[in-house]
Amino acid sequence: MSRPSTLLPAVLAALAALEGARTRESLTAASLLPQVSAGFEAARAAYTAGRADFDTVLEAWRRLQDSRLALLGAQAEGRMALFELQTLAGEEL
Repeated sequence: MSRPSTLLPAVLAALAALEGARTRESLTAASLLPQVSAGFEAARAAYTAGRADFDTVLEAWRRLQDSRLALLGAQAEGRMALFELQTLAGEEL
């Protein structure tokens, strides 16, 4: 375990990382993913109607996958920060 003089800064850093990850996760899930998903659906509909080319659909799909990866990344960062807090506390939180 960390020395007492380094424990508080480590806990504060882990808390800040956890809060940041949760904020990114929330914003991505509530805002970014719905917007990008709607953009993909619009591109697909436009392609089906002959108003867009396949590259447009692929680009929209890529943006959707990037957004999903961003969400997974934020979730992973949050879990890593929580694990760090648990390690510092010496017990499961």
